[in-house]
Amino acid sequence: MAIEERSRGVQARVEVTLRPGEAGFTVRTTLHNPHGEARALQYWTNAMLSPGAHGVQASLRFYYPTDTVIVHSRGDGSLPDAHGTMAWPVHAGIDMSHYANWRDYLGFFAPNLLAPYTAVYDEATELGMVRVFPPEIVRGNKLFAFGLGFGDSRAYTDDGSQYVEMWSGLSPTFWDDVTLGPGASVTWGETWYAIAGTGGPSIAGAEGTLTAAREGAAVRVTIGAIGERRWTVRVLQGERSVATREVVVRPDVPYRELVSLDDAAEARTVTVRVEDARG
Repeated sequence: MAIEERSRGVQARVEVTLRPGEAGFTVRTTLHNPHGEARALQYWTNAMLSPGAHGVQASLRFYYPTDTVIVHSRGDGSLPDAHGTMAWPVHAGIDMSHYANWRDYLGFFAPNLLAPYTAVYDEATELGMVRVFPPEIVRGNKLFAFGLGFGDSRAYTDDGSQYVEMWSGLSPTFWDDVTLGPGASVTWGETWYAIAGTGGPSIAGAEGTLTAAREGAAVRVTIGAIGERRWTVRVLQGERSVATREVVVRPDVPYRELVSLDDAAEARTVTVRVEDARG
C-alpha cells in the first residue's frame, strides 16, 4: 500500500507480510520526502487489543521494559498530569503493569525502553500480543487503556466493551516531530505476533519469547514462538551447564520445564540460552 500524506506531501509505503504457519505478521514501512526542503512529521500506528476476551479483564498485564514513563493523559488524579514522569512498573507502591490496579484511563509514552519489544498478556485467557521493533529508529512506544471503573465506554464501542491501545511511532511522544531532509527516506520493519500459554515474556525477539523465573533451587523456563521452531535450550548456573534440551516450539504449544539447579551454588547467576541451528 502506498499513499501520499496531503498536508506535508510525504510518501508512505506499507507492506504487511503474513508467512505460512506463523501466528503473526511483519510490517515494513518506508517514508519518503520527495521535496527539495526538509519536512517535519509524525507517524504512528495503533493496535486495539483485548486478548482472548470480550473487553479487557483485570487479569491483563502490560510488558514495557523501562523504569520511567511520560504521562500523556490520565483520569486518576493520584497520577502525574500530562508531561509528568511516572516510575514504572511500580508507582507510589502500586504495580501499574497490572491492569487490575488502574482506576481510570491512562496513556503514557515509554521512549527509553531497555529492550526492543512491548507486549500485553492476559493471565486468565493465557493470550497476548508482542511487538518487536528497531529502537534506533522507532522511539515511540505508547500505551493507553480506559481502566477499571471508566464510565463512558459506550462513547468508544457499540456495546460498552473496552480495549487497550498499543502504539508504535517514530517520534518519542505526540509533542515531538521527526524531520526528513530533502529527498530523504526512512525504512524500518516491525514484527507483531500472538503468544499463548507462556505466562508473559521476560524478554522477546522477532522469533519468540522467553520467560524465566527462579523458584528456590530451580528455574522455571517457558518459551513461545511465532511459528514452529526447533531450538536448543541451555541452562547454565555460573559457568556450569545444568541442562541442554532440543525442543520444538509452536505458537499454540510453548515449551515449559522446571529445571533443577545446584543447591550448593544457588547464589550463582542463572543464564538461559535459546539457540537456533546457527547457534
